[in-house]
Amino acid sequence: KGSATATAGTVTVTSNTLSPDGTYTFYANASDSAGNASACTSFGLAYTLDTTAPTVTGLSNSATPVQSKTWTWGCSEASCTYLFAVDQASNTTPTGTYASTTTATQASGNGTYYIHVIAKDAAGNTSAVAHYSAVLDNQAPGAPSSLSLVTPASSPGNNATPTIQIGGVSAGDTIGLY
Repeated sequence: KGSATATAGTVTVTSNTLSPDGTYTFYANASDSAGNASACTSFGLAYTLDTTAPTVTGLSNSATPVQSKTWTWGCSEASCTYLFAVDQASNTTPTGTYASTTTATQASGNGTYYIHVIAKDAAGNTSAVAHYSAVLDNQAPGAPSSLSLVTPASSPGNNATPTIQIGGVSAGDTIGLY
């Protein structure tokens, strides 16, 4: 799997290209210029080749407006660290120091917010940036602007469940009558 000529008591040998990903065990022997070869080492050195990038898991887009959003993520491999950023840009690439953090919260604001996450596995392979969105709405609607009787048409009346028309409201808002 590789060879080099020793010039002292230790030597560095670069192996031949390994493929596919997996665990390889290296053994060593020595041979002299006359062609005499030693036995292989009785012990091996295990090395796991991992060239596969992890993927970020556990995130999805959320179009339903909420007041606060907490994202939680993981990765497709047993042990990952992460870079992440939360902002209102759809294509940010997070920077900084990788850490084990797997949650982030956006607790205020209005509009679409994005979480951007990169995973790095134990071998140093990094994922593509994962971008996911959530809609935050922390602005109360305006107060209704008018109230009028529908049934009965006027007060006083003998209807125990009067119907009231409320004006100045927005589609989708839940209107309460108190």
